[in-house]
Parts: sequence; C-alpha cells; structure tokens
Amino acid sequence: MFSWIPIYTEFAEKLMAYRDRQPELLGMIHDLKKQGLKPIRTEDKDSENRPIPLAEIDPFTFFANFNRGRFNKESRSEMMEWFKEKFDLLSAVPEDFEGIPVVPPFGAWFFPYARKRQADDIPSLWELAKATVSNAPEKLDAKLFDRCLRIRTVGPAKLTMGMFWINPRRYIALDENNRKLFEENAIDSGVRDMSSYLHLIQSVKAKLGEDYPKISRMAWEHANETTDAKKYWAGGFQWGETRKLEEFMEGNFWQIGWDKDDPKTAAKKTWDYFEQVKVGDEFAIKGFGGRNDLVIHYIGEVVHKTTEDGSLKLRRLNRPLYKGKGPKGLTGATWFDTLVPITSQTVIDAIFRGEKSSNQPIEEPNHANLQTRSANLILCGPPGTGKTYQTIERAVKIIDRTFSGDHAACKEKFDQLIREKRIAFITFHQSYSYEDFVEGIRPVLGQKGAEPRYECRAGLFKQLAVNALFDCLQADSAQPTDKVYTDDEKSEIVQRFLAEGDTDQLKPESQWKPYVLVIDEINRGNISKILGELITLIEPDKRVRQSDEQNTLVVTLPYSGDTFAVPGNLFLLATMNTADKSIALVDVALRRRFEFEELPVEFGVCKNLSDKMRLVLGRLNERITLRKDRDHQIGHAYFMSVGDEESFDRTFRLQIIPLLQEYFYNDWDGLRYVLGENLQEEGSFIRKIAGAKDREARNKWQWFFDARIDDLKCLQALSSNYQIE
Repeated sequence: MFSWIPIYTEFAEKLMAYRDRQPELLGMIHDLKKQGLKPIRTEDKDSENRPIPLAEIDPFTFFANFNRGRFNKESRSEMMEWFKEKFDLLSAVPEDFEGIPVVPPFGAWFFPYARKRQADDIPSLWELAKATVSNAPEKLDAKLFDRCLRIRTVGPAKLTMGMFWINPRRYIALDENNRKLFEENAIDSGVRDMSSYLHLIQSVKAKLGEDYPKISRMAWEHANETTDAKKYWAGGFQWGETRKLEEFMEGNFWQIGWDKDDPKTAAKKTWDYFEQVKVGDEFAIKGFGGRNDLVIHYIGEVVHKTTEDGSLKLRRLNRPLYKGKGPKGLTGATWFDTLVPITSQTVIDAIFRGEKSSNQPIEEPNHANLQTRSANLILCGPPGTGKTYQTIERAVKIIDRTFSGDHAACKEKFDQLIREKRIAFITFHQSYSYEDFVEGIRPVLGQKGAEPRYECRAGLFKQLAVNALFDCLQADSAQPTDKVYTDDEKSEIVQRFLAEGDTDQLKPESQWKPYVLVIDEINRGNISKILGELITLIEPDKRVRQSDEQNTLVVTLPYSGDTFAVPGNLFLLATMNTADKSIALVDVALRRRFEFEELPVEFGVCKNLSDKMRLVLGRLNERITLRKDRDHQIGHAYFMSVGDEESFDRTFRLQIIPLLQEYFYNDWDGLRYVLGENLQEEGSFIRKIAGAKDREARNKWQWFFDARIDDLKCLQALSSNYQIE
C-alpha cells in the first residue's frame, strides 16, 4: 500500500528544475497526447476569448495530468511509466494509487485563462510548490500560501490536494472525503488562510495521527462505507447479433459482451457501471423493445464478481417478473443501455418487488416530477385551463419531489427557488431576442458624459445552463461545496470542462441539482430569432450526459466565443395557449423537440359552481367546439373564484364576453350560435323573460344580448331579457 509515495516525491523534486523550462513541460503534454494517454488540455484563451496555445504552467497543474477523476489505474500507471523514463526517475512505478485525492477532469488547471490570469498567479504557485517540497508546513511563508489561495480557480481543497501530492508525508489534503472524516471527529476543517491550515494540521495530529496518506485512505473507505447500501441493476442479454439469454439464465450468471479496452462510449460506460456493482446487489436480466417494451426475464442477487472478464455470479430470487412499458425514472441511462443502474424507488419497487402487476406500466403521478418525463415539456390548452398556475407546482416538484403543501405554500417555495436562481421565469413576446435569451452585446452605464461602453453579457438561458452544469460538475468532483463561486468563475470552470471534450465521462448521479426554466407563452416568441441554431442543443440526445448513445453537442457562441452545451439537469417547462393566433409560429422544429401535454377544461375543480352553472358552461363549450374547435373553449380558471350568481355574472360580462368577441370577430352568426340565440333550437339554454323590466329580473345573470343584436355596442351593453332555462 502507498507504493506511489516514493515516485511522487522524487518526481516533485525533479520538477522544480523546470520553473524556467515550462515550454518543455508543455511539449511533454503534447507528446503524451500523441501517445493516446489523455493529458490535461493546453488550450488557453486571450483577452478577446479567442483560443491560444498555453504558454506557461505550474507544477501542481502538471501533476494533475495523472491525478484527475475517473483516470483509471491502468492509465495512471502507463502515464507514470512514461514520466519515469522522461525524467530519469529511480523509483518504481506505483502498484497502487491508494489514498490520493483527485481533482475533477474539468478542473485540472490551478490557474484561470490568460484573459483573467494575474501576472504572478503561476510564479506564486511555483514558489509555493518549491517551499512545499523542501519545508514543513510551519516553515511556509503565510503570505505566499494566502496569495495562492486567492487565485480565481483555486480554493483550500484544490491547493492542499496539490501540496499533498508533492509532499504527502507533511501536508494534509482538504478533499471532500477528508473533510467529512475531520468533521465527524470534531475537527474544524474550515481553512481560510495559513493560520487556520496549521491549526487543522495540529488538530488532525492530535486526534488521528500523522500518517496523512493512511488518513486519506481511511477517509475514502469511510465515505464509501456510508454509501454502501444495496444497489439495483438491470443488464441486457444481446452480444451484438448473439442472444445470450438462455445461457445466462441456465448458468445463473451475467457477463459484459465488450472487451475491457473497447473504445466505444457505450462499452466504457458499461465497464464504469460494472465497477460499481458489488456482492449483495440485486440484478435483473432484461430485454427491451418490441410490443411489451420491457421484459424482465430473471432477478437474482450478486454472489460473486469477476472484474477481469466482467462477469457476475447470481443467485436466483423468486420474484414476479415485470412486463410492460419501460418505467420512467432512470437517471443518466436508458432501458436500451447494456447495464442500467436503477435508483428510483418507484422503479425498484416495480422491477424487483412486483408492486405493480406484471403487465402494468409504471406511471409517475402526473404532477410529481418531470425527471420521469422529457426534459422539454409544453403545457398547452385553451385559455383558462390553469397552464401558468400548474407550472408553479410542476417546477417546484421537479426540484423537490418530496414537497407537499397547498398552492400558496408552493408559490412561496417557487419564489424562494427563483431567489436561489434554481428557477427562472420568462414570458416570450415578439420583441424578445437571442441577445436577451442567450447572449449579446449590451451597453454598460457609466458616469454622465463618459463615452459609451459595451460588453458581452450572458442571457437568461445561458446563465441558467452554466449554473446547472456547474452543479453537475461539483457533484462529480472532490471539491468542497461550501465555496461561493461567482458567475464568472462558474462560467470559466464550465468552459474548461466543455473544452476537454470528455462530456461522456461525467458520471450520472441522482442528487444532481435540477434547474427549471419556465417559459410562459412560448408560442408568442419568434423561436428562430430567440434560439437560432441552439434549438438543436436542447434535444435529449444532444445534452451533456443525457443518454447512453451520447452525442453531446458543444457549440461556440458568436458574441463571447464561449463553448456552450445544455446540461441534462436543466428542465424547460413552457406554456402555450392553443387559441392564440400566434400558434402558427410554433414550427415543426419546436414541436419535435418538446413533449406536449394538453390540459383539459375541468369545471369540476370549481367547487362553488352550481350544477346549473356547470351545465351552461358545458353547453357553451360544446357549441364553441362545433362552431370553431376545442382549442377555443372557455377554461375553468376563469371561474375558480366564483361563489354566487353575482360573481358568475360579473366574470361572464367582464372576461368571457370580451373573449368571445375576439373569437368571433366579424362572425355574428357564430356568436349567436354559441350563445344559443335561436330559442327554438333544441338544447338552447337561453329563454326570454317576457316584459322583464323590474330590478329583480334585470339582476338575473345579465350576460347575453337580445335578438336584435347588430353591432358591438349592443353586445357590450347586454340585455336583462334572458335567463338560463
């Protein structure tokens, strides 16, 4: 154990001689790439955000070449073998990399892009590295440590990880696992400066000892023990054209059909998941496709695992076998995948507990959460069906699936999530543009009389997408989550991740924070003008880590030159009034990328309407549907606050009549028909009150016109001569 320590410390000492030979280090990185070893990225960005070659590098960043997340043991050993020869190192290539915390793949650099880099950022890191190699912590220059801590892309976790790499006997890393261990042992892990770091070291020595690599390893084991609950998996039985179902079932085993070194994304993903399978997990052998969509043929418990050939020995469990539509609720996978992790309790109950009948598809509650549905959903329907009202509850339950409470409590939570920037709300209109939604050049207000200044600013959609992807990266990393990042810092970290091109390496986790963009009246905006070519990015299979057949689409934005992609945890929830004349603007491209859910008219939810009122409104909608179409019906939302005849009359006069005027503009025959003016027509619900001139008669539901209607004024004035039959 800890066979890595000798070569790491020797390498660090040799590296100090390259402070003035940084181009040689960058050349080695290019050579590594030629060898297919996947080193860190070497593309920088200038003050205009244009790509330029990286011209300088610090020793911590150079060490990150082989200390990044999901860099497997074989790749690290191969890279260390290459460096051993290149630097003429005497120490043996490690047999293990136990206890080494790693930076996330997207966060390898210990310095920002050139456009935001301070002149002394990298020189300061060289000074600190040299001091770390040679000195004990108490001998370090506190001002130097604090200066490095202030570098834009460096925090306590990252900086101390780098120091641990190059001198693991003397320095403690503040990665997430260590911090959890320290906190459980009542050790204050908050590091703000050199003084608090020295205090941490003294506390760790007193309570846990001075073997820091051992402590780091213990922290990793402890973190994995606390999350070592039984997991659930489903695996397919097709090896290309070969069917292995009978062999698997008869032999009580399952095996991966891809070689371990197969470069295909699906193969890598399957092997990555396989590494997480452990003895005691439950495993289902599945078939997907055809009339039944999903069929479970076998359920067993994992009793042995052979990593070399990707096989699992199973013990059959006597459970009902699911057959039906593929349950919704998978995270980071689809039922087409070779190996599927199942984390949703609803899906676990169906597949492994038989809590639904074998031919009953799983259906999440309609309003429960959109993670079981398409990431792009439009609530559509006639006016007054509660589309905007429902987006509040839908958005809250996407983010907090356990939330319960009435609409007032939901609205309060919705407002809170807007303040936390987890939900954003926008109403589209004809003048809304790409510059508002994605990014654009905007004037910056300065002092009076000063020359106008312009800068590129992120729009609502871009900033929300950056925040959502940043949270995915944070969940995927060993970085502490208590650091407060600015929007610029988040953007830079996301930029690096997308530029790495390894978007399919981002692990799917159910605890990723969902974000929701609510777009009210989406059909009122000019979609081509607002989204432009980015309309393709919102497709599920073009998003960052959204499906097995991953094809993440990364584009370069025209104004800022930033790389941009849409993450899988950003949900688009929109509304569309189907009676709106601008419905024609919703082109085929939008319809293909969104799932549409029609909200029907339901007067039953209006608790204070009388049976007669419901009858009137029902008949009115029947006539509107016959004369026009069902998209122009009168919705129930208009009558939610109606409690008596007077309020019903007021609502009809002030809201419904103007709406009908718009529907049947210049179509008086249609208006007469839907209101049942023809008293002899069967089903008419309007009856004339003969000679009704008294006040009592005039107060009876005065919301229709008389038979002599011939202009708009008559309609607006209304008549008291009719009542409901």
